Parts: sequence; structure tokens; C-alpha cells
Amino acid sequence: FDIENLFFTDGEQYEASRLKTNLDVPQISLWNDRKYDIVLDEYHKVLQQSWLMPDNYAQLNIEEWLLEQCKTPEELKRVNLELELYRKYDLLNLLQYLKYLRNIADLNEIVWGVGRGSSCASYCLFLLRVHRVDSLKYGLDIKEFLRD
Repeated sequence: FDIENLFFTDGEQYEASRLKTNLDVPQISLWNDRKYDIVLDEYHKVLQQSWLMPDNYAQLNIEEWLLEQCKTPEELKRVNLELELYRKYDLLNLLQYLKYLRNIADLNEIVWGVGRGSSCASYCLFLLRVHRVDSLKYGLDIKEFLRD
């Protein structure tokens, strides 16, 4: 399909584009007619479940993998704390996807940043090599990234 069909300026144009490209994605309204309303959390959940990644990553027990990376009791405690929050916010598949994305970047020799913003407070993301900031070493609180 033509990528131009994905760009739109109003709700009617979006609907025509969606039908033309056969994309079955729930719509949210950014326009005054509010014709396509959907709860934003619902929208994100549907999109999150449609991420394309190989089965070996989609079926990976990311919690187990992260716990296996821990070398000290302090690391285990921190990862368990963070995993509770990732579970609470239904973001475990995000961790799976980030592992996939990071591995693809390595395979293709894509330079990856050192990290920025509140994500550096996540030790799980450090273990996945999403960033290079050891939040334990620098005493960064996970609640700066995932608020309880």
C-alpha cells in the first residue's frame, strides 16, 4: 500500500485511509467530532499486542531472563521490585520487545544511545542494554520511571 494513505488531517480522511489500507486498528479522535472515541489505555493495549516480533522473543519468559542476569542479592531485589511494576502496568511485553529490538540493533551494528531521561532509573532496562546507566550504582529510584 501507499504510505501516503496513512497521513490524514481529519476523522473522515482517517476512516477512508483505514479502509483503503485494511488496517484494523482502533481509532482515537483528535478532532472535534469525537466520532472515533476509544479509551486511550485500551488503544495502547491493542497496539501493544500487535507488535511484530519473532515467536522466540514473544514467548520468552522475560522475567526469568532478567532474574538470571542478576549477580547479587541487591540486583535480585531491585529486579523483583521493578518486575512488580512492569506487571502492574502490563508492560512485560514491552521488555520482550526491547530485548528483540536491542538484539536486532546489535546484529545490524546500529549504534545505540547511552540513555536519557527517567528510563535510566530502570535497572531492568540497564540489563536489557536499552541504556548504559547502572541505576543501582547511582542510587536512582525506579519510581522516577514507573510510579507506583
